[in-house]
Amino acid sequence: MLSQIPADGFLAELSLDDQAILRGDSRGEMFAFCEGLNRYGIQLLAELHARRSERLELYGVLFYLKALNSFQGALLLLSRGMSVESEILSRTALECAIVLGAIAADPSYIDTLEAAHRVHEQKQARAIRDLLRGDTAGSFGPEIAKAIDEAASLRARDEHAVAAAAVKAGLRAEYEIFYRGASGAAAHATVGAVSQLLRAQGGVLRIHIGPDYDKVPRAFAVLAISLPASLRFVGRIFRREDALQAGEDFQNRWNEIIRPFDEQARR
Repeated sequence: MLSQIPADGFLAELSLDDQAILRGDSRGEMFAFCEGLNRYGIQLLAELHARRSERLELYGVLFYLKALNSFQGALLLLSRGMSVESEILSRTALECAIVLGAIAADPSYIDTLEAAHRVHEQKQARAIRDLLRGDTAGSFGPEIAKAIDEAASLRARDEHAVAAAAVKAGLRAEYEIFYRGASGAAAHATVGAVSQLLRAQGGVLRIHIGPDYDKVPRAFAVLAISLPASLRFVGRIFRREDALQAGEDFQNRWNEIIRPFDEQARR
């Protein structure tokens, strides 16, 4: 089934106009790099064979697939100038890379992930149970109410903390700079995110509606940090030296591409 995925994944739907916008200036090199990274990522996905009896491999391929899908979605949004929205998906891709790194370093961390999911379900069930006790209780049948009550009474204590997983994965710097940075600038409706809609024109602030290509380099930086890391960790889980090396090579190439933009930003 994975082998039937188109070579460019979601990016196969990218129109020629979208591509021309990004390839028309200095952002073209960034976009071309991400295209090549995506193509390699899809090829690797088609070659991964997770054994059902191996929990680490199953989780590995699923988190890698999620990272790849989020990467593609972020690139599609970025191609349309939606830099803030792109960073939201890039944050998801980076979190998947962090989790991949954590389970590659410590397979028992999967137990923490599963327990964290139960904690999440328990919190949801408690909220719904509180709602059932109100005026809307009659809209739920007794069987559903009983199931929710049972779920709410579970006792799950372990929680997944992205910061702790990043330490396990050796991605603490990426977590602090890109994951938390994207969280503040994009993932929450903070003043920082809303302010990106404002432009100063002649001393007057005006709301900017439409593509925002000025912030594309920053959004690209958040985007392109995730997939090379995922490649390295998947390579470790599946003992694929080629994937490990590809992750390193892509990361080194990206560092060279983004350096001029970093230097410009620091001036």
